[in-house]
Amino acid sequence: MPAKPAKPASSSSSDSDSNINAKRSSLDTGTDLEDHQSSPSPKKTKKTSPKKSGTAKGTQVHSAWTTEEDAIFLEVVGSLLKSGIWPAVKEDGRLTHRGGTGVKAHCTALMNKLKKA
Repeated sequence: MPAKPAKPASSSSSDSDSNINAKRSSLDTGTDLEDHQSSPSPKKTKKTSPKKSGTAKGTQVHSAWTTEEDAIFLEVVGSLLKSGIWPAVKEDGRLTHRGGTGVKAHCTALMNKLKKA
């Protein structure tokens, strides 16, 4: 059997090196070796939800506060403030020179202003 002629080592290694480099460059650019034209990437669209109407499922109709509801709210807030306002002011430290009685009186005055408004 006749021996095949040996190729020079430098020739085969340079061929394989050029193939490797071509593959690397095609991976970097995102193109195939055979296809060197780049295709445009598809445009991304923003997903938005359709606008909801005022009576759509899950929405709630808001009504104005009644005078009675306002009075109840001010009473609850007033009692909450009066019972716990001095400890909060004392902890804050900026109005401690006013004293507990002065702070409660001022709170009552402010609440009365809100009741009149």
